[in-house]
Amino acid sequence: LANSLETVYPSSHKKVAKEIEETGLLISEQPFGTITKPSFFVARNRIIAALADATIVVESARKGGSMVTAEYANNYNKEVFAIPGGIFQKYSEGPNYLIANNKAQIFTNTEDFVEWMKWNSENGKSRIIEKEVLDLTKYTQEESKVLSLLMHNGEMLIDDLSWHSQIHLNKLASILLNLEFADLVKQSPGKKFTMK
Repeated sequence: LANSLETVYPSSHKKVAKEIEETGLLISEQPFGTITKPSFFVARNRIIAALADATIVVESARKGGSMVTAEYANNYNKEVFAIPGGIFQKYSEGPNYLIANNKAQIFTNTEDFVEWMKWNSENGKSRIIEKEVLDLTKYTQEESKVLSLLMHNGEMLIDDLSWHSQIHLNKLASILLNLEFADLVKQSPGKKFTMK
């Protein structure tokens, strides 16, 4: 919560807060008796972004609390999604900006979202998809180095890839683009890369 625990804001959420108390937990970093200030909401958003597996921006003006949360999530290397909207709608400016600037993955349906997050399961166990072994001898030495790092580490930031591969960022960006065209690598918001 952005406010202290004895206050529910807005007050229309009291019923929801009570339901959460019965099965979960309400958290606040504000001590009892603290008067709520607008700055508390921004501070709270950093915690929401840190605790959540993903942030989905549904509606927001170009500047707003959801945009702050998305920025925190990107900084934490968390998944960020945005629902696109009409270009003349004020509260679509935020999601459209995130998508256009590669700061969020486009959200179009729940099934794709669940697949992207790898939340699919069968009988309570994560589904394991068998992948064919990649023959690295077919690729240049630098491409092989990048592919090996991604296979071993999973998702990596471009800066980390550059550091571990010792390939300059400009050259690495070109290599990654070629690997994307070859349908081997995919890019996520925040310049994160994984094997496809």
